[in-house]
Amino acid sequence: MANFYDLEAERMLLSTIMANNKLLLECSVNDEDFYPQKHRAIYRAYLDMSKNNIPIELVTLSDYFGDNIVDAGGALYVTQVAGTCIIGSSISQYERIIKEKSIRRRTAALCKEVYELCKSDSTVNEIMGALQGGLLTIESNNRESIVHISKLIPDVIKDIEYSIDNKGKILYSTGLRDLDKFTGGWGAGDLIIVAGRPGQGKSALTKNFIDGVCGKGEAVGVFSLEMSPGQLTKRHISDHSMVSIENMVAGDRIRELMPKILLSANKLSELNIYMVQGNVFNINKIALLSRHLKYKFDVKLIVIDYLQLIGGKQASKDIPIVCLSQLNRECEKRVDKRPLLSDLRSSGAIEQDADMVIFLYRDEYYNTNSPERGIAEIILAKHRNGRTGMIKVAWLADFMKFTDLARNT
Repeated sequence: MANFYDLEAERMLLSTIMANNKLLLECSVNDEDFYPQKHRAIYRAYLDMSKNNIPIELVTLSDYFGDNIVDAGGALYVTQVAGTCIIGSSISQYERIIKEKSIRRRTAALCKEVYELCKSDSTVNEIMGALQGGLLTIESNNRESIVHISKLIPDVIKDIEYSIDNKGKILYSTGLRDLDKFTGGWGAGDLIIVAGRPGQGKSALTKNFIDGVCGKGEAVGVFSLEMSPGQLTKRHISDHSMVSIENMVAGDRIRELMPKILLSANKLSELNIYMVQGNVFNINKIALLSRHLKYKFDVKLIVIDYLQLIGGKQASKDIPIVCLSQLNRECEKRVDKRPLLSDLRSSGAIEQDADMVIFLYRDEYYNTNSPERGIAEIILAKHRNGRTGMIKVAWLADFMKFTDLARNT
């Protein structure tokens, strides 16, 4: 049982907080993280006393429990806890140990629960639901709800230093030059919504995003809920080889084009793209598999195609997540059919949760005589950390591909 608790670390944390009450405000553990009931009772007393502005000391703690001091292990034990502290010590190492032991206990209990379900008449879906839900609960309980700003500063400084050292280079590119200028590339934890009516090229745009990250040797995870991984791979090969899907399927020139296709397929196979197979997803399963992709392959971007098929609210993670979203027909009732944020709001809380909202609009889709054939508008309608606006890119319909427009010389 040694791997499931560390009583000494728990006593040291309780004692150190008693010596310096301010440490309770930055402590990330909760009462359930402690192993014995007496430690849970003492920690709950700390929280209650702090809420009521009562100083946490040996005398006040004993008075708080009164005749119920046995709940805290007895008067002698409380006195021993008070005397455990090493003056000036930090609680961070004790927090880490206590949290790790708590996660072990919770995980072991979950495994036992799932094992019992496996022996019962429960369906496989019920068993997997219990497993996924339990893991999400353990993970959410492990997150710090309050973080001192000093813990955030090192990562922020690291990002700033990267910009200085790399002279403004994008860490994780969108794959499109002008979109990088607007967004600065993708940031950790960003939730990016790419929305539009059918046929505008939402899935095609994600290929740019994937190439932008994979081009730096990083990994990307793709949940293709609408197309099969095989269909998506065929699109990627078409994109890279510049051989149209039509020629791949019906090609009179297929033999002639095959060397080009194979060359691109070989190069594509060297990219770190991980596609999640399956046609039934919910938010719990996606969250579970996303964590697996991050842990095993260190993915730097998650792409989900598309949001309405998930059946739940998409949560932000430690890595940027791109979600595709289908707009309703409201925008097509207007003279100007460019999407607006109000078109997205009918889909629930999507717009308010997103850090970026990107709309796609191709005028030629609606106007056969459009002067902007082969051109698409990428409309950055919401950008929580930067400016909004519109850029134009080239649309290569035969290859379902977006590229930067040539610069005027």
